[in-house]
Amino acid sequence: MTSLLVCTRLAAPATRRVGISMLRTPKPWHRISINSLTAATCGGIQSIYSKRFNTTESGDEASKKQARPLTILFFGTDMFAKFALKELYKARKEESAAVGDIDVVCPAPIRKKRGLREKVVWAAESEKEARKQKRLVIHTSPDFPHSWGVPNHSGTEQTGPAYDIGVVASFGKFIPQSIIGRFPLGMVNLHPSLLPKYRGATPIQTAILNGDAESGVTVQELHPRVMDGGRVLAQAPFALDDTIHRVDAMRQMGVAGGQLLVKVLENLERMRAGAAEQDEAAVTQTRLIRKSDAQIYWDTMSAAQIMRLHRAYFEQEPVYSFFRMKSKIKHTQFIELRAVNPAVPPIDKTYLDHPPGTMFFARKVPYIEIVCIDGNRLHATRFVVSGKAETDQYQFTAGYLRYKKAPAYPRFLSTLPDLNRPTPEYVFPPDYKRPEMPEFDMSIKIVKN
Repeated sequence: MTSLLVCTRLAAPATRRVGISMLRTPKPWHRISINSLTAATCGGIQSIYSKRFNTTESGDEASKKQARPLTILFFGTDMFAKFALKELYKARKEESAAVGDIDVVCPAPIRKKRGLREKVVWAAESEKEARKQKRLVIHTSPDFPHSWGVPNHSGTEQTGPAYDIGVVASFGKFIPQSIIGRFPLGMVNLHPSLLPKYRGATPIQTAILNGDAESGVTVQELHPRVMDGGRVLAQAPFALDDTIHRVDAMRQMGVAGGQLLVKVLENLERMRAGAAEQDEAAVTQTRLIRKSDAQIYWDTMSAAQIMRLHRAYFEQEPVYSFFRMKSKIKHTQFIELRAVNPAVPPIDKTYLDHPPGTMFFARKVPYIEIVCIDGNRLHATRFVVSGKAETDQYQFTAGYLRYKKAPAYPRFLSTLPDLNRPTPEYVFPPDYKRPEMPEFDMSIKIVKN
């Protein structure tokens, strides 16, 4: 079986289009590069599609088969869904042959009462975008999909097919056949990984945690029984560098996925004719993130591993550790954390003699320096301690590290100590090899003027 791949390779952080590709399953990939993959090049794309399916039909003739733009009901929640939705709205404004009216289904906002007023504390990113475009937003019921029917354009449950097709992107809930079957053209799903790799709820986070150099987006048919298990219609790879964090990846992959989705909708019949079944032997699953997953273990994690943890959970679940202040444990979340160039001079040149997690600070230095087990250092500049207000390095140092009888070198811990006893001294593992001291560039100033 062969399948068609529309390839939009994006290298973070810039967003650009570079061409289209043909995928024959199984590998290898065969790429045919053209300049600037845009809506204006659809005729050229159609001619390549015609070769793929052994037809002589031109792009103009194929476009005539699309009698009218498709009315779409979009199911999505997070930032990835928001930027994919923006691309659909953009295609509609550019009068795409495939994209017509788009309404949105998402979870209802979370509200809290403060006195006599009610305040929205959370709302779906896709809802914000739909409101901006003045489109209908339908909220799911708490027991979705039970007792929930596909609505019509007025928001009430339909009696006939009000929408041609359903589109899903990071919706967060399983959609059964009873809903899929209400759309004449079924439903397609935009997933932020190259399926069958990383099925499930956290593919972007998992790719960053694993240090993958490449991820991607997949448009697939919605499977009525298996989450992310449908036939693959198209895929686009996406380059992940070692600095990108979750939010930027969601934004850029959402744009790439939205562009790919438009191309699939414009050529839906051909895509389905060449769809590929997923290789079940290659399936990997992801899982939901727990708060405990964000803990830093200083005695086993390298600086690179800690930074991957920070980037993967960025603005979702801040990485955290804890330190002892007299007879209290201070739970500390790191809001801003960055890796250090080894050439930057340290605050204390004896840092390699100290246990991992040790904090170094100075009066005019705008960060706290923390040594890791591999000898590399991290710089932390923003903190949240024990649920209090966010603080910078100067406030953190003054409030928690500069007190009477404070240790000269306080350190973050990997395990909670017995508060009735002194914190035990750290013992390096028997096979531990002390890293060599790097050469420092003394022309780099670390003191704030």
